Amino acid sequence: PSAQVFAVCSGTATGLRLMAKAWPRRVKRGGMVKYSLRIRNKPELQGVGVRVELPAYTSYMKSKVKPYVVGWASNKKDKDAGIVVNGSVVSWPDVPMPAKQHRTFTVYVRVSRNAPIGTPLDFNGYVYQSTPAGATFCDKYAEGVGVVVKDGMVNK
Repeated sequence: PSAQVFAVCSGTATGLRLMAKAWPRRVKRGGMVKYSLRIRNKPELQGVGVRVELPAYTSYMKSKVKPYVVGWASNKKDKDAGIVVNGSVVSWPDVPMPAKQHRTFTVYVRVSRNAPIGTPLDFNGYVYQSTPAGATFCDKYAEGVGVVVKDGMVNK
């Protein structure tokens, strides 16, 4: 009876589809992996962010968002505009999502040369909402996808 509502989920729980994929499915140590998270929504979403959690034995290289988000950078060539990379978490904290649209977030990582052969590299991507104070709520995860480290080394 004394509870107070500070924020309400505005569509992250309903009307939102997330599809993730990573390739190649098997990667040599020192190789590159591409992870994509595609978001389709029915209602317009405001105060929405996107996060990708990178697996151990990987390091962030670059990212891109399609379609391009107007206002994130002075030109379309700035692929990393609007992004925050903090260790193994890649975030786009404020993503405009008009009604009945889609956006694809792609992250490229390099696999460590000392990653043990057979190690699963599991990626997790999700959408969240945030309060004006920065607290997150209403997380909606895509199905996790993984890549396996195979025998061999990329010559670089």
